[in-house]
Amino acid sequence: MTDISPTERQVFPLTAGRNVFLAGMDWKTLPASHKNPRTFARSLGAVRYISCEYLSTEDTDRHIMVAAVSQNTLPKGSRRYFSLAMLILPLLESGGYAIVELSQANDTELYGFVSAVDGILVSDLVGTREEIREAREIFLTINSAPEHGWTCYEPPSFNGPDGRGPLPLETLTGAGKYPAEARLHPVSRGPQLIPVLLILTLLGTAWYGWQYYERLKAEKAALAEAAQKAAEERITPPWLSMPETG
Repeated sequence: MTDISPTERQVFPLTAGRNVFLAGMDWKTLPASHKNPRTFARSLGAVRYISCEYLSTEDTDRHIMVAAVSQNTLPKGSRRYFSLAMLILPLLESGGYAIVELSQANDTELYGFVSAVDGILVSDLVGTREEIREAREIFLTINSAPEHGWTCYEPPSFNGPDGRGPLPLETLTGAGKYPAEARLHPVSRGPQLIPVLLILTLLGTAWYGWQYYERLKAEKAALAEAAQKAAEERITPPWLSMPETG
């Protein structure tokens, strides 16, 4: 992925109910020193991560991109987290970009910019109107348009090439059901493992208790049998020692 951000990167959380959609995530190629995205995200001190696989047109190899976020980026009380770029990516088809209005922060309008080439995510940025205009121009300059042209979504005020108009952001964030590819995963598996460990502990305790009970029953039975034999040896019927007559 080529980061074409003209400014310092910032992640913008867009809240819809108890769901959070993150724009401007920092995507990195998974280093060879890490066996999977989770361990890489953990090394970055992140609490949530998302990954996607793509086929490189340069070396024809498959690569994995990873984006991770720290705890202070995520709003409290949220239930699920999604990448806004991964929700938009399928709409860009073979290649294009989308500009979406996010919100006003400190009287400054912020926009998200997502672009793709050959179905591969190229940029996931957040910036002011001027910064996003610059990012769009750079994208259009350094990339060749596909045969059928770019697929573009942007507000009319950006005066871009004829596209499909503004992207209905509320339709994406209010869908209720979202693709699994867009969801962020927890870096730590601790909460998921606790119930499993508890079940294993209870099963182990139950097995030990059953084994102890069976062993105790066997010992009691053996003691009872030994006591019975000892009693039979001590109590000899008198007729067994009397002389025979007749």
